[in-house]
Amino acid sequence: MIDIIVQAAGAALLVLVMLNLLALAAIKLMHVASARTAQHARPIPPIAVPTATATATPSAQAGRPPFVSIHVPTHDEPPRIVAATLDSLARLRGVPFEVIVLDNNTPDPATWQPLQRAAEALGPNFRFFHFRNMPGAKAGALNIALGMTDERATHVAVVDADYQVQPDFLVRALGALGATGADYVQFPQAYRGTERARGVAAELRDFFDTHARAGHVERCVLPTGTLSVFSVDALHEVGAWSPQTVTEDAELGTRLVAAGRRGIYLDEIAGEGVLPTDFAGLRMQRERWIAGNAQTLRQLLARRRRGVRLPVIAMAAQLTAWVTSWTLPAIALVLAAWGPSQAVYDQAGLVAAVTVLLSLGVVAQRLFITTGGRPLGEVRDMLAVKLALAWTSSTAWLAGFSGRPIRFARTPKWLSLGASDMALGQLAICGVMAACVLPLAVMGHWLQALAAACMAMSWPAALWVDLSLRASARQRDAAEGSSPVPVEGIVDPQAHGGGARSAA
Repeated sequence: MIDIIVQAAGAALLVLVMLNLLALAAIKLMHVASARTAQHARPIPPIAVPTATATATPSAQAGRPPFVSIHVPTHDEPPRIVAATLDSLARLRGVPFEVIVLDNNTPDPATWQPLQRAAEALGPNFRFFHFRNMPGAKAGALNIALGMTDERATHVAVVDADYQVQPDFLVRALGALGATGADYVQFPQAYRGTERARGVAAELRDFFDTHARAGHVERCVLPTGTLSVFSVDALHEVGAWSPQTVTEDAELGTRLVAAGRRGIYLDEIAGEGVLPTDFAGLRMQRERWIAGNAQTLRQLLARRRRGVRLPVIAMAAQLTAWVTSWTLPAIALVLAAWGPSQAVYDQAGLVAAVTVLLSLGVVAQRLFITTGGRPLGEVRDMLAVKLALAWTSSTAWLAGFSGRPIRFARTPKWLSLGASDMALGQLAICGVMAACVLPLAVMGHWLQALAAACMAMSWPAALWVDLSLRASARQRDAAEGSSPVPVEGIVDPQAHGGGARSAA
């Protein structure tokens, strides 16, 4: 009887790992197709627009002069970093604008009050609001900011608290919108001070080199949360941001596409943010992105079932950009190494090995397609980052697709002075996979042993990423003169008049 149960469990495991392989193969095929589309995409040429920039925009043609409301949501951010962002916004030229800084739920006045003074120092075009007990995380803050937007606004720009923009950011955004007739534009997310963490920056850039460019070609590019500019009319038509997912930007994009609104991707650096300060922060950021995109994909598929015509495959490629499915393969490999001596478990282990090696091989092949001009060392570093995040990519999408509520987690930008949180769970899993290598090799299962070794290498890769990010953060802090602890007085509040406000 026990043998029958063990045999049945092995057969069930074999079926599950085969289905897992088929699902992962379908996702990776979408990604390869996106890479090839991106490789042959014809980018929008740089648009030279004079200081009367937006006279060609649809809103201006309708008789409304261009005016941009820039929304900067913050939560427990290092004051020096946000002050530098506001200072860069003050140097914008060519388009009339306002800036709404909306701090939500920061508990310590020593953190948010310096931002209030920084906004006051920059004059009446900068308005600051602090709210306690605000629901909806970033989506809630952006919706409140939209409600406070100047009635003259034709467009809304979203800029994250750490992004220092270039002076012609709005000139280029509205120029591109006017030249193409699009309703929103997305710029790539770039990062400053990355000399010590080039692999991490390059791996993050890969999304834009592949999926954003392909989405642009397929007319369904999804916003990514910062350096995005939308027409006010489009935002109001779809009901603005939804707090139902933790990637409110991508979810908004799916509704804009469903409403027939067009977005474009402009492959030009318009601003630079900061990388997470350690691997724990990078992992937290990636967990939110993957889980939130899984939530959005569930909604997208439900919308499709209701008969709404959408380019599902092109959007799904963007929403699954970081998905890896190693959970079932790990179980199968452990049982193949240490479980019952039955052929069905060996077969499941073989399918699991193919799954793991296929996922890594396709990623490597795709990176070489879209990064033809990069040095081999940089491509190697990008692969190391993806390997370090593979376990996160394997579990976060399950959490998002399950339908259970997920808490919004802001990416920390404080440089931790203590030991890094290097995910003891990930260390334990990698240790188990390392313990499978020798038994599998002794049994002659070389492919399975190689897959287990690759999975075990996730921990050393994560350690390398952590050291790179910490070195990068220290170098950036030294260069920018910032501090890992809040600074009470960034600006002299008596030096300027201003229009900042605080709300309870």
